[in-house]
Amino acid sequence: MDTLGLSEREYSEVQAEVVDLLTRLIRADTSNPPGNETAAAVVLREYFQENGIAATLVGETPERQNCLARLPGTASGPKLLLMGHLDVVPAAAHDWTHPPFAGLVQDGYVWGRGAIDTKNQVAAQAVALARLARQGHRLRGTLLYAATADEEVGDHNGVRWLLEHHADLLRADYVINEGGMEMLRLGERRLYLPNVGEKGTAQFRITVHGRAGHGSVPLHHDNAVVAAAQVVTGFANYQPDVPQNHAARPLVEAVVSDRRLRARLLAPESARAALSDLAARDEGMAEMIEPL
Repeated sequence: MDTLGLSEREYSEVQAEVVDLLTRLIRADTSNPPGNETAAAVVLREYFQENGIAATLVGETPERQNCLARLPGTASGPKLLLMGHLDVVPAAAHDWTHPPFAGLVQDGYVWGRGAIDTKNQVAAQAVALARLARQGHRLRGTLLYAATADEEVGDHNGVRWLLEHHADLLRADYVINEGGMEMLRLGERRLYLPNVGEKGTAQFRITVHGRAGHGSVPLHHDNAVVAAAQVVTGFANYQPDVPQNHAARPLVEAVVSDRRLRARLLAPESARAALSDLAARDEGMAEMIEPL
């Protein structure tokens, strides 16, 4: 068993503590909408208080609170913010093998909505903070913690609200948040992958005009639906240039062992075809590389 540098006893203790906190967080139904993240935020606040860490709940409404905590440093070292979100996507019980909000531990897994997005991360980060405090570790820089509301829908009650009203409580030099990917094992190697903010959104409202007419004389009218289909087809056929990304090269070099395939992935003119070839061999790896 890979204990990540801990003794087997320490690893088992940490694992049990994370699982216990995670199951309690899952049992707090924070489906968004409507949210009700306060139920989980209270669980965290009580956990921190039990471990001698002051925690604060702040939010725009009583039902949608964010949990903030900190472990002060001994000097003016850099601040590190550990962050995750408390809300989850709604879950219909009839679609689940196990009840989505029971926090059931079975077959070596924790089952429930939020177990991987992201109450697992929220729990693990909280336990890390608590263990540092219990063991008396004093870091040079301050560790900040934020378990936030409203990530799944719009962030109006979560990070955005915090930045608008309590930016001083989140100000940090570095942030560890969800994204990127979990640890990847390649043989004996452990890879911790980066997350690159490379995409945005652009919303358009397109109006298509036509000329009405009787179905028996189609040559004498202009069907707007056909014109709209041509617009959609144009978007579907658009293939933007493959950009070179500063994070893509070291990642591809680290995870793709086939030298010829690796070279094709790193060349803009052959990247798309190479990605299709990679997907035929290892779809998971292709999905990991494609966003870059």
